[in-house]
Amino acid sequence: MSIRLIVYTFGCLAQGVAAQALRNGNMEEVCDTCATKLRGWNISWANAGVTCGPHRDGAERSLQIDLTKEGVGFVEQSITIAPAKGVVILTVSARVRVEDLSAKGASLNVACYDPNDGFLTNKDQGLFWYNWVQGTKPWEQCTLKLILPEGTRTVKVGAIAKGTGKAWFDDIAVAFTPIEGRLPDEA
Repeated sequence: MSIRLIVYTFGCLAQGVAAQALRNGNMEEVCDTCATKLRGWNISWANAGVTCGPHRDGAERSLQIDLTKEGVGFVEQSITIAPAKGVVILTVSARVRVEDLSAKGASLNVACYDPNDGFLTNKDQGLFWYNWVQGTKPWEQCTLKLILPEGTRTVKVGAIAKGTGKAWFDDIAVAFTPIEGRLPDEA
């Protein structure tokens, strides 16, 4: 498996958005003392009958959320950044696949907090089920973009599944892109 975890820390530092790197986005680092058994990833929510942890398919390891009965599985990681100033676009991307995943499906999720851990905003694939990955599908690239609220200090990046079935997430990456000085696209 090629490791495609790309964190744009150097570019962010040059643009004034210093960020802590996302850890273990490729899900290869295991941790016996972590609830998910994947270093850096925490279980934010898991109903009874829901397990969140590593899955190995040949040489590749990914995060699996297994919903044996109707429920929600939500795994996340916190990233600390210098408080956002100006307009900064956060892009979260990952490979996602699902098997017999009913109800709403699988999605990426992001939440933003101020320096005092006050909630600012959050976003997932949307209110409507058709924006989420459902049913049985092979690996596909998913992307979620959000304009960071001014003063954002902590960003929580997550993977979520709602319903019954299984979802896998791998190669989760983040990018912070300031738009200061950026030219508009041509019409």
